[in-house]
Amino acid sequence: MNRSWKLTVYKSWDEVTDSAFVEETMKWFRLDQESHVFYHPAMIKAWVETYRRYHDIYPLYCLAEQGDTKVFFPLVIWRRKLKNLFLRIIAPVGISNYDYHDPIVTVKRTQTLMSSFWKLIEEKLFDDKKLEYDQINIQGMHFCSKGMLWEKDTESCPYIKLNLYEDFSDYVSHLKKGLRQDIGRQKRRLSLLGELRYKVYASLEEALKILPEFIVAQKRRWPKDFKPPGFLEAILKEGLPQEIVHFSSLKIEDVPISWHLGFKHNERFYYYMPVYDDKYATYSPSKIQLTYLIEECIRNEITIFDQLRGDEQYKNEWTNDYDCIYGYNRNGKYLNSLIKIKAYEGLAYLKRKMRNS
Repeated sequence: MNRSWKLTVYKSWDEVTDSAFVEETMKWFRLDQESHVFYHPAMIKAWVETYRRYHDIYPLYCLAEQGDTKVFFPLVIWRRKLKNLFLRIIAPVGISNYDYHDPIVTVKRTQTLMSSFWKLIEEKLFDDKKLEYDQINIQGMHFCSKGMLWEKDTESCPYIKLNLYEDFSDYVSHLKKGLRQDIGRQKRRLSLLGELRYKVYASLEEALKILPEFIVAQKRRWPKDFKPPGFLEAILKEGLPQEIVHFSSLKIEDVPISWHLGFKHNERFYYYMPVYDDKYATYSPSKIQLTYLIEECIRNEITIFDQLRGDEQYKNEWTNDYDCIYGYNRNGKYLNSLIKIKAYEGLAYLKRKMRNS
C-alpha cells in the first residue's frame, strides 16, 4: 500500500461545483505546465452540466496530495441506460467527447510520480469494496503505469511542430508536391465563385449566431456522432470568454462553406471539429480552411498544431510527429458485473453482425 499520498474523493455535485472548489481547481490547472485544454475548469463545466441533464452520472473527483504536489483527476460513475444493460462505468469527465484525460498535476510529470499516483488510485479507489461498478474505462492518457492493466491505444495522435518553420510559406514548402498543388487548385476554383474569406469569431454573440449552421452541417457529416443538445453551445459559452475556444469559418463572400471548432492553450492548438457544407464537398473546403488555421497559428507563435486522436491518412499529409496514448480497462470482480458485461458484449456482437449482414 502506498502510504505517502493522501487521497480525497469528492462524491457530491454540490462539493465539486462550489465556486471555492472550482477556484482551487483553476489554481492547480495554472500550475500544471503540461496541462491539456480539456481539463480547464471551463471545459469540465461544459461537459458536466450538459451530460447531467441527459445521463445518470455522479462525481468521483480524486485529489491526491503528497507534500506540495497535487494531482487532480475528475472521474464520474456513469449509470448507463437500458440499451446498455444499466452498466455502471467509472470513466474520466469528458470520456465521450474529449480526446485527452490526463490528470492535472501541479509539478513536472515523471514516470515515477505518475506510476505512484496510478498505484494509489488502483489500491485505494478501484479496489475499494464499497465502490460498486461494473467496468472501468479510462482512455486518452499520455502517462500510464507499468505492470497494471494499461494498453497502448491503437490510434495515435498526430501533430505538427510549427516552431520548426520560419513562416507559413516555409511550412507549405515542406508539404508533398501533390498536396501543395491541390491546395492551390482548390483555392483557385473557390475564388471563381466569389471572394474567399476566413472569419474568426471572437465575440460570443457572433459565435452563437452562426452555431446552428455548424450543428446542422456536423449532424449531416457525422450522423452517428451524438452530441447532447446544448453541448457545443456550452463549450462556446464557457470557453470563448476564457480565450481557450477558437471558432472560425471559411466563406465565399458572406456564405459560410466550412467551419471549425477547436481550442488553444499553452501554445498548442487543438484541431477538434471541422465540418463543411456538402454542396461544396468537391472543393475540399475543410482542407482549405485548415491552411488558414495553420497560417494563423504560425503567425501567433503557436508551437504545436495538435490533430488529436485518430491517425487518419489525411492527417499524415500535414503532420511531422505523433503522440501515443494509453487506456486502462478493468471489469468488476463480482459475479453480477461479469454477467452484465458478458451479456452486453454478446448484444453488441449481435448488433454488429446485423449491421454487416
